[in-house]
Amino acid sequence: MKKTLILYTVLFISFCAKAQDIKNLYFISGHPYDNTDEEFASYLWRYSESSLDTISLLSSKDDFLENVKVYPEQNLAVIHKSNSIRKKHLGHNHRLLFIDYQDSVRFSEVPIKIEEGKFEYYLSLTEESLLLDMFSNKKGSYFNKVDLENLNIKEADIKDFIHAKLTGIPGGMIDGKDYFLVYSNEQNGNLEIPLVGDRDERPRFSYALPEQYQFKSYQRHVIPINNSKIFVLHGKYEKASPKLGSSEIIYLNKENNSWNKVTIQGNMQKPRGFGEWISGYVFNDHIAGKNLPGAEKWTYRESGLSPKERWDYYPEYGEGNYPYAPGILYFYNAYTKEYFELETNQADSEVILIKDNTVIYRTYDELYAAEIIKGQKLGKSKLLLKDDRVPDIHWAFFGVK
Repeated sequence: MKKTLILYTVLFISFCAKAQDIKNLYFISGHPYDNTDEEFASYLWRYSESSLDTISLLSSKDDFLENVKVYPEQNLAVIHKSNSIRKKHLGHNHRLLFIDYQDSVRFSEVPIKIEEGKFEYYLSLTEESLLLDMFSNKKGSYFNKVDLENLNIKEADIKDFIHAKLTGIPGGMIDGKDYFLVYSNEQNGNLEIPLVGDRDERPRFSYALPEQYQFKSYQRHVIPINNSKIFVLHGKYEKASPKLGSSEIIYLNKENNSWNKVTIQGNMQKPRGFGEWISGYVFNDHIAGKNLPGAEKWTYRESGLSPKERWDYYPEYGEGNYPYAPGILYFYNAYTKEYFELETNQADSEVILIKDNTVIYRTYDELYAAEIIKGQKLGKSKLLLKDDRVPDIHWAFFGVK
């Protein structure tokens, strides 16, 4: 009887902890997207019993939302906004908004002075700084960094970028991204970051591809994920239209310093990194004109973009002929090599957070939570929210308060 009582007590405490976690769940909505005629406001929301409480307006309709990046390992989110001219990004009034949620949710904003220019930003894995890859019509390319302790800006060394944290590619067919395009050296497997034109001057990652994973020619590749646990590179892919095709993920397990690869469905991976988890949605950009599952639910929305407008990112296919996503989310643990999928039957689906075996994912206008069971599958999904604001949500984090 005593053992049973202890067991129920433990289960109750565990349940309360999970409930508390869900109460501390925050979402960011926004549209880093070029191919529209108008802007939409971006917000920070807090989940509260099947509803969303507004915490802060992050960017207004008068701003151009350039990018959003959330770093769960560092309890930090960084938002880039400006008054840039659409599609040119050579405007003015560039600002970085920092959301620190280590102890409580705190906001800081830093102006980035750059005349008729643009920049990309990357969190450093080795120091408390944000790296800025900058370009202006007057100065050309140059490199700065923001000290996260005092938010001062100073010059960065080009070699600092080999320590850039990369979180991957969010879903929802938006422009927000966090990855590097690199070149692989066909002779030694070195991965060169083309920040400058001279190959001899380019910074190289300290991780060189082993011989069995090296490419036979000097090629460009995507590195979508680099965090404290894994380093990920896009490998070979098979278009295979009208089928989904397949693609390789080559990765370094930093815990045991071993290289491996996994093959997934779809010729494009769209992965995001959450610790040792690699997750994304199955996608093929060479299948056009096939009906997208769940598209009949997509409606015009005054508060944000309809998925139909976002899928117009591929205009070369012609009106209504979009690339194909079957509504399948994939999960791969780079440490255990366990792989599983979730069929959502909704093309507009994405995994937006994995934290302590809790998965938060979105299917069009619905948000769900599910637990990873023994690292091998998802448990029963719980509907958190069905709301007209949900299609705009592409990022999440667990806060303290």
